[in-house]
Amino acid sequence: MRKLVATIAVVILLTGCSGSPTPTEISDVRAALEASLYKLAVAIEREDPILASQVASERFVMGDNIAVRYSDDGWSGEGIGAFRSFFDGVFTVHANISQTFELRDVEQVGDVATARVYNELVSSRTDRTPPEGYVAAGWDWFIFERVGKNWLLINWDEASNPAEHEMGDGEDL
Repeated sequence: MRKLVATIAVVILLTGCSGSPTPTEISDVRAALEASLYKLAVAIEREDPILASQVASERFVMGDNIAVRYSDDGWSGEGIGAFRSFFDGVFTVHANISQTFELRDVEQVGDVATARVYNELVSSRTDRTPPEGYVAAGWDWFIFERVGKNWLLINWDEASNPAEHEMGDGEDL
């Protein structure tokens, strides 16, 4: 009887949690992450740190290996303020920006989703004389956390090239 009561309690709790408007199916999560990456790319191309920061969490951090693609100063701090400050600096040295994020794989465990993304930044470095064309590209890990009904970016770091590692069954999610 005790097991039955415990089982019913767990089912009730899980049922109550499933009514959330937040996507939980992997296809819905993937669509939400693609929308966030699109918003981030558009914001970077528009040189708008306020719009870009709408995808970031108060806990956001960036790996230095990503930061050096965008800025000579590297990354410091945590959260939305650090995110905005970093991109303010980026936009003082980059112009005519083209930013591309291609979402390849998504894995979700509870309220955390990890995305493997191909990132390409093309711009003009205006801090150089004469201004120089600039291209940086690579594979990145974007880690998102579900906060209420939103998926917010908490970590952005470099990923290894998928050709260097076995990627399971090779199936894109």
